[in-house]
Amino acid sequence: MPGTYWRLIAALLLFGCTPAPAGPLADGDISRVAGSARQAPAGEGVICTLGIFSAMKEVGNRCFPGQDADFQSELGRAVERLDEYVLTNSEWTASDLETFKKDQSLVDAPQPKVCREELIGMYKQMAADGPSPVKSGTDELVARPGMPTWGDCL
Repeated sequence: MPGTYWRLIAALLLFGCTPAPAGPLADGDISRVAGSARQAPAGEGVICTLGIFSAMKEVGNRCFPGQDADFQSELGRAVERLDEYVLTNSEWTASDLETFKKDQSLVDAPQPKVCREELIGMYKQMAADGPSPVKSGTDELVARPGMPTWGDCL
């Protein structure tokens, strides 16, 4: 997956953006674009965010050990919080989470697969933004109980 796409996904998730509504806008119908963002159903996007954050945690741990301490700590806390949310609000087991992370988030993948250019670029961008967007994005996702879903980020 090209690095630009990953950065776009991360930016959309971290800053709570939703896609623009489909269909043409009537004259003066700017409310559909500005100022009236829909509130996502509880749990929407949790699985996708967990996949991305888990992958970035893996990249940080394996490609940038000992660096970006505040960011990596917050990313670790975010993954733990999302794990707990999934376990509490779905029928997933700890084994299901482990399998998901191996399949979707590079956990236990060979080093060259984890430390590839596009993933390193995404990690560096997220780390440059610092821990705050990760914390606030996670806070928003876990604030309301609901069935965790992929959402429409991928």
